[in-house]
Amino acid sequence: MITKFKITRVPKTAVIEISSVAIVLDQEYPISSQTDMTIAISGTGVPYDDFGYKLGNEDSSWSREINAVINANVETNTPEITPLDLLVTTNGTLDILPSIVTNSSTDKIRIVEINPKQGNLIINGSNVVDGQIIFISNLISSVFRSQIDVNTKML
Repeated sequence: MITKFKITRVPKTAVIEISSVAIVLDQEYPISSQTDMTIAISGTGVPYDDFGYKLGNEDSSWSREINAVINANVETNTPEITPLDLLVTTNGTLDILPSIVTNSSTDKIRIVEINPKQGNLIINGSNVVDGQIIFISNLISSVFRSQIDVNTKML
């Protein structure tokens, strides 16, 4: 009979709490505490994360580590951004804006209206395709490679 559990691996972008107190890694909790367990999302970028846990009994026999997936969409309305929304021209030089403007509940953006005649938007080293969703937590770099003869800069 399963009587206890313990968290063996914490999520990267969320906090697991039991009765509003952050869990302690590898601490044993009675199975009844599962009903008091919550996942606190702090900031954006949490939609897909995971953590590990084990189930145990009174004889201190433990299951293998089980992977639990967190699937919490923070923002239901994904802002749409065109590549030209990200560009500014300064003294004849085409620059990518230093940041994408979002609010505190935005976890992803959708890139729309890609026009290959204007150039290619490259995010995290890959060409963006029309309609592609980018999670803010995964946004590392972006470059606009223009098809016209102007200078571009990297974010």
